[in-house]
Amino acid sequence: MFERFAPFLRMYSYYATAQENAASGLARCVAKYKEVAALMETSRSHPDCKGQDVQSLLIEPIQRVPRYELLLKSLLDYTERTHPDYETLDKAYQVCDCPTFCTPTYSCADVPPAASLVARRS
Repeated sequence: MFERFAPFLRMYSYYATAQENAASGLARCVAKYKEVAALMETSRSHPDCKGQDVQSLLIEPIQRVPRYELLLKSLLDYTERTHPDYETLDKAYQVCDCPTFCTPTYSCADVPPAASLVARRS
C-alpha cells in the first residue's frame, strides 16, 4: 500500500522549497513591520494554533516524511525477517527515502496521476 502512494510524497520537495522562501520572507516582514509582528503574536495565542507560531505550522508538513521513514524503520526493527510482512515493510522503507522526497529534484511528471491509482484498485 505504501509503495503505491510513495510517489505522491515527492510533492513535499516542492513544498520544502516554497516553505524556505515563505519562512525567510515572513521573518523579514516580522522584522520590518510591527503590525506583522503583532499579528504573528496574536495568531500564536489563538486556540486553533495551540501556541504554535506560523513558522512552526509551516514546517509541519516537511516533518511528516521523516516520521514515515522512522515509523517504517521501527516496524522493520521489531519485525522478524521470517514474518510474511517483512519484505513488504522493507520495500516500503526503501521507497520512503527522506532526502529524495525532501529536496526539490522532481517534476510533476514524476508523480503518477491519481486516476492511475484508482484504476489499480479496481
